[in-house]
Amino acid sequence: MTEEQIDAFLVVAELRNVTRAAERLGIAQPTVSDRLHALEKEMRIRLLKRKGRGVDLTPAGGAALPALKRAHAAFAASRDAARGAATGVRGRIRLATTVTAGAFFAAPAVAAFQAAHPDVEVRVRSVHTDDALGALIDDEADLAITSGPLLHARVERIHRARHPLVLVADRDHPLARAKSVTADALRATTLYLSAWGPAYRRFLADLESAGPTPARWTEASPVELVKGLVSAGAGVAVIPEVSARAELASGRFVSLTIESTPLPLWSVDLSRRRGLAAGPAEAAFVKELVRALGN
Repeated sequence: MTEEQIDAFLVVAELRNVTRAAERLGIAQPTVSDRLHALEKEMRIRLLKRKGRGVDLTPAGGAALPALKRAHAAFAASRDAARGAATGVRGRIRLATTVTAGAFFAAPAVAAFQAAHPDVEVRVRSVHTDDALGALIDDEADLAITSGPLLHARVERIHRARHPLVLVADRDHPLARAKSVTADALRATTLYLSAWGPAYRRFLADLESAGPTPARWTEASPVELVKGLVSAGAGVAVIPEVSARAELASGRFVSLTIESTPLPLWSVDLSRRRGLAAGPAEAAFVKELVRALGN
């Protein structure tokens, strides 16, 4: 009895049609029939019978169906366990990530990694950049994705990616018609502030050089809340370009430039505790995260 034989039987039992089962399995119909006949021969009983243009389960086939489903699951579990033992890619990984970086970079990396390594458990928790440092040091996380400095001797950066920030306004906002705004115009409107790292703070300091922070500048997070405020016309905001691609592509948001004050890049860091050797599972996960983070 093979996994392929059981797989063919389960798909035929679901679809009640050998031709459609062959299409789903991506193999020829005679191959499906051969696998079904081989399974029946090994079990020494008829599992299927013809019914019209399709097939139906015999009483024996109906009785065997639950056990064959369990056998199919056991085959898969055995294969995954053997693969994990052979490659060493098994165990558990704990990732701490800021919300925006987690949504746009960590999420696709986790999905791709788990599809390739189903025997590895990945736990993800949302943190602020400042809390990520403690999570690594206190052994509450193996890896951290942040957008700010991790200044501690026991933490090392594995990878840094830089992504553009954009100043966005709703298409109906008064500033949207200008496309380019002065620092004074920005100081005179509502600007939603978020934590995008040291370079962003230096950018704000340059804008504030003409005077104290305007009262109309307001801290707000996460990025989905900020986008909602911008979409409602309540103000403008500097956010990562990756988080606004859909709105910019649809014309819902307009990207603005600031005269004489270029926007900084958003730095996203992948870090871990210094001095710890990464196991095969963590090393494979780091590769997936680096691929998702980009350069």
